[in-house]
Amino acid sequence: MQVRLAHNALNGTLPDAFANMMALDTLDLSYNNLTGSLPAAWARMRTASTTGKAPEVRGVSLQLSHNALYGTLPAEWGVSTGGMSMALTTLDVSYNTLGGGHVHRCTACSVQMPAAMIVCACCLCTS
Repeated sequence: MQVRLAHNALNGTLPDAFANMMALDTLDLSYNNLTGSLPAAWARMRTASTTGKAPEVRGVSLQLSHNALYGTLPAEWGVSTGGMSMALTTLDVSYNTLGGGHVHRCTACSVQMPAAMIVCACCLCTS
């Protein structure tokens, strides 16, 4: 399931409830007026596919750029251990005021991403 709410002048904070949507594979909340920090509960975010006999866990694409989000990436997301515990395929948090040692800005396209991500989700470079 894709939830695309970009460019909708949404206000408020990011709700924990998105973490419970098992069919969610894309969440685009970019270009809004969202404030606050990234929810620790989103560490549970996964997409479960039951197309085969055994459930397959796939990553979620999060597009959160161009908001007023602040703080650091939550420790529950697993970035402080050098690996991501979240199942993410894309994370774009550029043009917010996120900081901390666990956020890396791609030198090719300026997208902010977890330092633990090896390949930029935007331009697929490794810088």
